[in-house]
Amino acid sequence: MDKSIDKGKRVVVLLPEEMTREEILTRLPVKSLVRFQSVCKLWESYLYDPDFLKAHVSRNMSQNPKSKMTQNPNYPADDHLVALHSNALRILSPSNQTYKDTNTRVLPMSVYYLLGSVNGLVCVSKFNKFLICNIALGKVTGTYLASSLYDKHVYDDDNYARILGFGWDHVRNDYKIVACYISPREKRGAVYSSSSGSWTRMVIPNAVFRSNIYQDGVTVLTPTTIVNNCPYWRYTYNVAQTGRNSNALVKFEFESNEFKEMPVFDHESVDGKDFDFVNIKDCLAVMVYNKTETVVSSVDVHSLDEVSGIWIKMYTMEPIDVEPINAVDVPSVQVVKGYVCGGEIVFNDQGKLFCYDLETKVITSFLGCSGFFTADCFNYTPTLVFLPEMKKKVQFI
Repeated sequence: MDKSIDKGKRVVVLLPEEMTREEILTRLPVKSLVRFQSVCKLWESYLYDPDFLKAHVSRNMSQNPKSKMTQNPNYPADDHLVALHSNALRILSPSNQTYKDTNTRVLPMSVYYLLGSVNGLVCVSKFNKFLICNIALGKVTGTYLASSLYDKHVYDDDNYARILGFGWDHVRNDYKIVACYISPREKRGAVYSSSSGSWTRMVIPNAVFRSNIYQDGVTVLTPTTIVNNCPYWRYTYNVAQTGRNSNALVKFEFESNEFKEMPVFDHESVDGKDFDFVNIKDCLAVMVYNKTETVVSSVDVHSLDEVSGIWIKMYTMEPIDVEPINAVDVPSVQVVKGYVCGGEIVFNDQGKLFCYDLETKVITSFLGCSGFFTADCFNYTPTLVFLPEMKKKVQFI
């Protein structure tokens, strides 16, 4: 029964707690809930209640039926990117969106690599230190890869490779990090489980990540793309018999904690062309195109049927004709990522990011990005997902 307080001519109605929680707070976007957690301890506790989180996602999806979905139906997908730029995280939003969050997120330590973004959690690293962050909540947890999990003499070699990745085991609801170190002497790797809070040593098959993967010095591979919560790496290696370089694509499956070498794309059909492995509508795809200074030629998009191991051509996209940013500059287009939400193509022009909508043929700029010539970026969706070891206190801004 509703309670009311008579203050002269004004009547203040106190809604039941259940109604406030189920009918009001579950309808609010993530950004508003983060702000309103300071209203009282009860509202703050909702952000750590699994039942409330599920109700919030369900309500938001019913209110936004046009929202595209990721493989996990619990988390709606928004058209945002997360990028690592100048050792800080940036959230990039298309200029035509209502939710425009372009602030820099300053982490508690300087980081070098962005390993990916899954369900609103973002993973970054520096040497053997890894951070998993919820940017919307401003919370972070960290872990070190123990030296006992790999031989120290790996670092005694002048040439070695580090393969780093982040993803989600949806069967066990477990967010994981994979880290491998490959040198001329051996291959070592380990997987971190957020559920157990520990690392487990793993075996890397000889057929995966060939020993000549590295160039002169240290090679660090972060995921080329993430599809259905699993990281994929594209790398180049030298074929001893021919002396020529060849490309390979490797996937890590977090349910089984195993690497899997993917079927080789027919590289003869892309001779002399550029190609990028991307995530388009939660499918592994490859975009093949010719690149000039001002135009990306027609783009052939192929997808992989992982059951049959066959690459199938999906469609050919019209050329992207980019106008100069100003009268002085000459466009210099580089395709960056396929976009998981609607299949938009994200490209880089002189350090600024744009997305091209295949249906409307409209080019939209991303807010808050400048000088992003080599920045890694992944699709990002703000959520209330957090890991148990994340403290309630805000850890970064």
